[in-house]
Amino acid sequence: RDTVYLLGGPDRTDGNFESGWGGWTSIDFTADPVGVGDYAALYTNLYDIDACATNLSQQVAFVDDGIVVPGTGGTTCITWCYGPNGYLVNNSGGLLGPDHHIRNGVVSPPVDLSADLDGLDVAFDVYDTTHDFSANDAGIFHGWRVRSTADEDPTDLAQATWRDRGVFYLGRSVYERGGGFVADLMVDGARWMQLCLEVAEWGYLWDLNGADGHPAPYFDNVAIKAYDFRGPFLSTRAVDLAQDTFPELSDLDYEDLVLNWCRFDMARNISAVSHLRNDPGDSLVVQVTARSGGALVGMPRMIVSVKANPLFDSVRTLPPGFSFTPDQKIKGTVTGWLSDEDNGVYAFDLPDTGFIYPGDEVHYFFEAIDERAGEQGLTRLPADTTGFDRFTGNQAVHTVFPPEFIMRALPTMFSTVAGDQPTVLFWDDGGDRDEYLRWRWSLADNGYNEGDHYDLYRTQGPGSGVGNGLGGRATSAQLTHYDVLLYTCVDQTAFTLSSGEYDDDPSLDLQVLSGWFDRNDKSAFMVGDNLLSTVLDQGATGSAFVNQYLGLDLVGRSLSDLIGSQPSPEVANIPGNGVVATVDRWISYGGCPRLADFDAVVPASGAARVAEFTDPNGNDGIYDYGAVTVFENAGSGSKVVTMPYGFAKIQNAPDWVPPAWAPARARSLILGDILNSFGNIVYSPIAAPDAVGGLAVSVHPNPFNPRCTIALSLPRGGDASVRVYDLRGALVRTVHEGALEAGQHDLSWAGEDDRGARISSGVYFYEVRVAGERQLGKLTLVK
Repeated sequence: RDTVYLLGGPDRTDGNFESGWGGWTSIDFTADPVGVGDYAALYTNLYDIDACATNLSQQVAFVDDGIVVPGTGGTTCITWCYGPNGYLVNNSGGLLGPDHHIRNGVVSPPVDLSADLDGLDVAFDVYDTTHDFSANDAGIFHGWRVRSTADEDPTDLAQATWRDRGVFYLGRSVYERGGGFVADLMVDGARWMQLCLEVAEWGYLWDLNGADGHPAPYFDNVAIKAYDFRGPFLSTRAVDLAQDTFPELSDLDYEDLVLNWCRFDMARNISAVSHLRNDPGDSLVVQVTARSGGALVGMPRMIVSVKANPLFDSVRTLPPGFSFTPDQKIKGTVTGWLSDEDNGVYAFDLPDTGFIYPGDEVHYFFEAIDERAGEQGLTRLPADTTGFDRFTGNQAVHTVFPPEFIMRALPTMFSTVAGDQPTVLFWDDGGDRDEYLRWRWSLADNGYNEGDHYDLYRTQGPGSGVGNGLGGRATSAQLTHYDVLLYTCVDQTAFTLSSGEYDDDPSLDLQVLSGWFDRNDKSAFMVGDNLLSTVLDQGATGSAFVNQYLGLDLVGRSLSDLIGSQPSPEVANIPGNGVVATVDRWISYGGCPRLADFDAVVPASGAARVAEFTDPNGNDGIYDYGAVTVFENAGSGSKVVTMPYGFAKIQNAPDWVPPAWAPARARSLILGDILNSFGNIVYSPIAAPDAVGGLAVSVHPNPFNPRCTIALSLPRGGDASVRVYDLRGALVRTVHEGALEAGQHDLSWAGEDDRGARISSGVYFYEVRVAGERQLGKLTLVK
């Protein structure tokens, strides 16, 4: 059952909501004694800077034009002058003065909840704008709240308590659909409810007291939807779930394995700013509410499945109720406990010591049962648990289990030999599902399997700035044996690489990465729409990092304005660039439905462009801005390739034809070229198995010590040979010679030559010949 509200009538009113508002009212939450002012009013023809959408019909806004609230004189624009007559949301305290902050709302009419439907959603259109978190940022955000009453008289809503998710929302200069599930925010037996859409100046909490504000937010098209629901209501936030992590030790202990335990902690820092600490919450928390008129049956549970690293089985202690399965998984159930009775919040935890170790991967979901009128209902979070028991490896890129409910302990240690682990770390610091999948598919295209060839660290809720970046969970020493970092912040405009400011984001990302780069000969591929500008926002620490490792100068935060207003420019590689050779042209897509805003960067001294943006006619040699840049630090030997846009935004140019041996994805080939430029191995030809099922070869682990497996998948049987050669082409070892049947074959090689002698560390080549097919690849032995 839907109740839909279009805000207002045909014309703007005077702000007193007496006419044309369809039962909506306004509220000034700062009305003590006179309030900052009630600026809510209806407008038509509100302009915006969303290049993909506009709404000239009636909307509600909170613009201080000096008329809706007489006596303010209006708040005039500095940069963002697209609002009505250049006026903005008040950012100076209005009628109460600069020590106060606007908090206005518009409140829906009472909504009848008498139908026997337990599910309840609210939704609305909102246009809000991007924050740059600079000193001039006015710090205005939007939010929403609900209240309800079980009384038959809807006027009793006036005494009800407003409830929300405890968050406010950042705009991205686009029209979006806001809201969400609210049934759990209703009182028991709710008969009536109301929704409040609000604007609030929360930026002062981060010292955002600037005057360069916006006319937004704008609200319109509200829908309140009730539907059948067959169990209790479960809700949580990404930052209240488990964060990928490294051992509690500051460095790995290869002799006493038991000491390498990893904590199972929530993502967010729960320490007060005044404590100057980054202390993640010890437990995960979920709000659980029985259906109206019902009661929970027993306690909510967390169902856990762990892909355990067998290296630690001899020192691992299983908690009660957990046991090994025949396929080397650990499974068990954790009963939650009530941590906040007033709000129905339950906590869940796993042992911090002796249970989770590097190389483990933990999947989990929550479930609860309630009973009403003799009928029981079960709910799970996430609702779809498909893929719950599917873990890393060749199938990882097809996993549909939500990544928010996966926790990894890193690094993936293969043995007690230091450095016997994946040498590539992929850090997903953007939280965008499309970006996450595109990276993983491209890594798989290049023969990289998670847990074998690369490790994945994923920041939960990266836009929240809660201290859970890589610098909040790892030390430079723990990162020592990663030689390559792959990093994406996608389109985050804040809280990317932080410098440990406790009143901002307490994660020591820049310090930890600097320490890692200084361990010599490290390489990184780092991408993101606002990567450079957000690092420079970290002050002196950010500037030093950019100068030493990125080698970039920022020209502006809006590339499109400088290249003929192109949202999705074509990119041309620069011949002989030494990094990207396989793809000569591609598109950096920043178009609709959400227009991107790339940083405009140029290489600084010692850096060079790998690729450039073309003009609107596709001509190169016009602009100096870098579409891909490379910088090598002679002191540390570090090599960093950067792109001022997200990885998923690499799209095929219309006239680009991929090589016959390659997939039809330019981004996969670009990634392979960059990995090769770092001296890394592309473990298998990018499209080794053809469409009809040709010879497929993979090697794991690679690099290896002391033994690796050369895995063959043969479409048909025949005489086969598997040989290993050194860099000069001399035969080192014949691993196999003779007939093989069709199917899968795992051939082991212990790093010995044909005489049985151990060979030295270094790079070698394998050659596989079978049934008329031939395939080459690289092997690396490390000691």
